[in-house]
Amino acid sequence: MKRWDVLEVYLDRGWDINSPMEGGNTLPLIKYAVLFLSTDSLSNRPRKIEAITSLITTSEMIKSRPHTKWCIDHGADPMAGNMFRNLEIPSQAAKRADPMVLQILKDGGADFTKSNALHNAATSDREGRVDVMAFLLDEAGVSINMREFEWDQDLFERYSPSRIGTALHYAARSGPLENVKFLVERGADLSMKDGEGRTAADFARERGFYEALPLLEIGGQKENDTTS
Repeated sequence: MKRWDVLEVYLDRGWDINSPMEGGNTLPLIKYAVLFLSTDSLSNRPRKIEAITSLITTSEMIKSRPHTKWCIDHGADPMAGNMFRNLEIPSQAAKRADPMVLQILKDGGADFTKSNALHNAATSDREGRVDVMAFLLDEAGVSINMREFEWDQDLFERYSPSRIGTALHYAARSGPLENVKFLVERGADLSMKDGEGRTAADFARERGFYEALPLLEIGGQKENDTTS
């Protein structure tokens, strides 16, 4: 944590821990913060501190429970997003972090129901995503059938129809088979369609994800049989 302790100096001098990297449509990224916190960066180019991130996401930090807790304790916003509001911390965490890191974010005020966290976890091939999805459903209160950006009407309308699907759509498009299986077993609605009228089975078929089709089609056929 020694490098992180250096940040105390900048916080005391008014640095905004939630400032995005390089401004604009960017999220706070810890890897750049770590780079800027090298001895050379701080001594030779002190103005770079203006670009230091909120230290709450990136592959190095989001897996680090102590660093996540440090950020929260020092005022980092666990719901921080980019300028266009199509990326936010909870979703990035769900894609990379373990459930304990997500719990730290939740304890710090993160509302995973107002994010695309389940979608990002569903499409990630990083180890432990089933545990993360279980956390999101059971501990964070995320709806399994929530469509992308449905938590914000403005964003939902902006990205419709091309990108609006459920977590199952995402898993069927590019996620590991275990992610598809988990969502189906937890009751994801196989009949739901995205903005272009495609089901999760349609996505799997289009992408050549044929091993997922039995999970997605058999249940759908049974549902159709019972409603016909």
